Amino acid sequence: MLLDAACAIELAHTALLAIDDWMDGDETRRGGAALHVRVGVAPCTLEAMLAQGWALKLAGPAEGALRAALCEVTLGQLQDVTGAPRSVNDVLSMYDRKTGAYTIAGPIRMALACAGVASEPAWVAPYARAAGRAFQLADDWLGAFGDPLHTGKPVGADLARGKRTAMAL
Repeated sequence: MLLDAACAIELAHTALLAIDDWMDGDETRRGGAALHVRVGVAPCTLEAMLAQGWALKLAGPAEGALRAALCEVTLGQLQDVTGAPRSVNDVLSMYDRKTGAYTIAGPIRMALACAGVASEPAWVAPYARAAGRAFQLADDWLGAFGDPLHTGKPVGADLARGKRTAMAL
């Protein structure tokens, strides 16, 4: 049950990375060609949709937590691609959705659901928010100044595209 949920979140996450690369115009992921570059945009999108469908099927008792996390990350991605963040607080709100609610809180909530925990511990949301923001701020810094040999992505791409990150604002 827990292994199925772990596989589900990894499958969904990998699909979301493929879509994020395409939306951001990033041509590399982890030092290789991004999925949309290798197979094209339409197959990449269809593979991501299929992966998310399988992820929900695998999630079992954690399906509700995965659905909620997917909704949050979708809203965060929408904020990102529409350029909605106008202030640092807006960017932090986007980070809370894209990373805090999805990458951090989602798996924790899925594990709690698999363990049969009825009520969420009070620490989950603030921990996820802080960890998500820390990750995104570090990722922004690496995107601007990191070594492409270590990050697997081009340096300065977000800044060159005018992407609204906390660092840019």
